[in-house]
Amino acid sequence: MEEKKYELSLSDIQMLIGLGADSVCKKSGLNGTSSDFVTAVAAGIYKKVEDHLTGKCEFTKEQIDTYNLLSELFDKLEMRER
Repeated sequence: MEEKKYELSLSDIQMLIGLGADSVCKKSGLNGTSSDFVTAVAAGIYKKVEDHLTGKCEFTKEQIDTYNLLSELFDKLEMRER
């Protein structure tokens, strides 16, 4: 099955990461310092994604290959558990 592709602007990605972080905080009952920490991590994630997509500081081929290998392994393990 082929994965669906999406066309998103950097602003769209930033918004979705921010909304996702806010949703997780609310669902988990996080506020104050904990919520600030989650927001800071989300901002850091966005910055890494932005830098990769703009070519400012891309993830290495090795990092991407390792991620893909581990992701495939976990997918297979999850299928066995079902």
